[in-house]
Amino acid sequence: MTALDRIATRQTAYRARLFVRLTCLAALAFKFVSWPLWTGGSGLPILPVLSILEGMPLAVHVTLTIWSVLFLIILFFRPGSAGVARVLVALELALCLLDQARWQPWEYQLLLTFAFLSLGDSKRFLQMSALLVGAIYVFAGIHKIHPAFLHLVWDAMILKPFFGVTGASSAYPWLHRAGLLLAVSEVVIGLALLFIRRKRVAVIGALLLQTSILLLVGPWATGKNDILVVWNLWMAASVLLLFPIGERITLQWKRFPEMITVLLVVVMPIVGCFGFWPHYLSFDLYTGKAPYLLVEAQRLPPGLRPYRNAAFSREGVTEAVWWHDVTSAKAGAMPYPETAYYQKLAREWKRLHPHDGLVFKEARYPFGPSDFKEVK
Repeated sequence: MTALDRIATRQTAYRARLFVRLTCLAALAFKFVSWPLWTGGSGLPILPVLSILEGMPLAVHVTLTIWSVLFLIILFFRPGSAGVARVLVALELALCLLDQARWQPWEYQLLLTFAFLSLGDSKRFLQMSALLVGAIYVFAGIHKIHPAFLHLVWDAMILKPFFGVTGASSAYPWLHRAGLLLAVSEVVIGLALLFIRRKRVAVIGALLLQTSILLLVGPWATGKNDILVVWNLWMAASVLLLFPIGERITLQWKRFPEMITVLLVVVMPIVGCFGFWPHYLSFDLYTGKAPYLLVEAQRLPPGLRPYRNAAFSREGVTEAVWWHDVTSAKAGAMPYPETAYYQKLAREWKRLHPHDGLVFKEARYPFGPSDFKEVK
């Protein structure tokens, strides 16, 4: 009997407890890697979702974060407690309301997972979590079918650094388009996990995909984004526990929680494909499509100068820095890639540092002159 077969024969309650414990470990690791993001210790502007939450003391952020960590530890030892899961959902929602930068895709996945657990039914919890993970594969793959992914991720982070393939290579056009195979395979894997009864090939494909991501774009390859390690390991463990071979999803879709789940993980991501739902909440992950933020000044302030980007700086004229380089270093996470967030960030920075002379510009692929727009 293979490892996949042994997992498939485990009782639902056993798999649910193990999945909860692994999720708690992942959540604790996320908190550890991005600790400044949650405590407000990054030194970057804190931008609440609601204006009435502005000016909240840092002690509140720290206290809520500590309570979140404590309840994650409690849930690890009491993995069947729906009550503890409800408290965690409330704590995480409060933290996310206090700063929009915390609306990370992995945090969204955690919130939904704990919400499913709060229903108190092991089978529903596992199957709703399976729908979420399958949808992440499907929509993450769909969003990668785009020139931005091929140029900014496939070419820049895989073909050139690992295989030495550049635009001058005779094989480049074919190898460049081969990046679409990765996107399509991600979609196929997600659909197979959700709809095919015999899932052995799909599970193995998902595990190979997560391993490839770790090897090719993990921090040892790119020098940043340590959080990818935690997320990919959690996704691999999720696939093993949520998709036992020979089992189909049999949720009762007319129940209210299931209807809300379908709305959030299927309907709204489809809406997001047309630009009417946030990128991260649509599982548009590491595709290069989302808007970037470039910050320019005649001379960057000391806190930003270490992250200066030479390619976009003009010698003797302006210095420039990509905001995602700043947040990765200072907060341990990528920025929330939405125009409205960038506008709030620009206004708050100028209020706090009126003499820095920073100019904020939203940038979109392919980064031509017309693709940069000042954020005000």
